[in-house]
Amino acid sequence: MRKTALVNASGVNEVKQEVDEGNEALQVEVDVSVLQELENSYVGVLAINVEVRRIKTTLYMEGLTHIMVMDMGRNMVLLYSPKSGELESLCKAKA
Repeated sequence: MRKTALVNASGVNEVKQEVDEGNEALQVEVDVSVLQELENSYVGVLAINVEVRRIKTTLYMEGLTHIMVMDMGRNMVLLYSPKSGELESLCKAKA
């Protein structure tokens, strides 16, 4: 039995799933500080093809200089804010 930690808006959920022993899997210890950072993060899919640099510039011009935007490939981005709840309120305001 292997465990996987999922992080969403309501916190950390532990999911247990069966893994076939024939499959190779990398087992690592989860660092609590990394989980805390992921709790303040969002993964999004870009609706239009836009450069991540343009998103960073827009956030900077709106005064949100502390929000980090990282390209994850395949039109996905990771948004991170050190302030808890800030990304959630930003996403609600932009919707």
